[in-house]
Parts: sequence; C-alpha cells; structure tokens
Amino acid sequence: MVTGAGTGIGADTAFLLAERGAKVVIVGRREAPLHEVEQRIVAASGEVLVAVADVSDIAQVEKVVENTLEVSGENFDLPDLPKGVWDETIAINLSSIFYCMKAQIRAIDQVGGVEIMNVSSVLADRGLVWRAPYTATNTPFEVLPEQLPPTGLHETSGSMNSNLES
Repeated sequence: MVTGAGTGIGADTAFLLAERGAKVVIVGRREAPLHEVEQRIVAASGEVLVAVADVSDIAQVEKVVENTLEVSGENFDLPDLPKGVWDETIAINLSSIFYCMKAQIRAIDQVGGVEIMNVSSVLADRGLVWRAPYTATNTPFEVLPEQLPPTGLHETSGSMNSNLES
C-alpha cells in the first residue's frame, strides 16, 4: 500500500515497486491523479489497485486495508503558522502513517508475513524554511519502526527524493 500515490514520491514509489514485481495498492485523496499512475503501472505490465481515501481518517484507512485483503500548502514563518495548517499536516503526514501501520499490523497474521515500507521526504533530515510542519512530520519515520511489537513483520523506513532511479 503506497499512500500519497497520485503524485511525487508516492507515485514514483508505486511505479518502481510495480515495475519490480510488487502488487501495489495506490492510495490518495484525489481520484484523477491515482488513475494516471494506475495507467502508467498497467502500461508497464504491473498489478495495481486504486483506493481513493483520506489516510488522515482511520476509518477510511481500515476500509482500504479491509478491501485489499499530497502535502502542499502555503508557506509560513513558524510564529505565523495557523493551527489548522499544523493540524492538517500532522493528520496527513503523521497520523496517517500510524493509522496505516495499525491497520496493516492487525492483518499481517492473515497473509503470512509482509513488509511495510515507510518512506519520508528527504526534508526529514534537512528541513526547509517556512515548512516546519512538513519537516516535523517526516522526522518520526526513523523512530516509528523501533516501536513495533516483535512479530514476523519487517519494516523499512527511509527518505528519498522524487524521481526515483533504479
């Protein structure tokens, strides 16, 4: 399951995984970009399932996982950052990862072992002026895997730039 798969790192990751033989579920809030990625994957003989969902909503995440068994915004100086922008960024970039992992970990026993790969922006390590919420919500990707219970689950995390190369 690749979230944010309609554009950028998510789209590139989904395509690369499918190109290398993975069956991918692409998830995002906007249907049109997801179908563009789907067409690209199918054209390359990949297997893909499209799921339109808001991963900041745990009920939608659980439904996506059940059915399968983009942060942009204005730039603000931190003191001027509206609470709503902070809350939305936390929900999309951080809570969504928690929700996805929580739902996926419950399903692992049913499929006999899987790998969860969380990929964050390279900005997790570098930061970006005027994008404090985005940077802050990508940093926990490095710590979250250490909190998993001991199971057959293998979790990988890391950061990358868009436009993936082999």
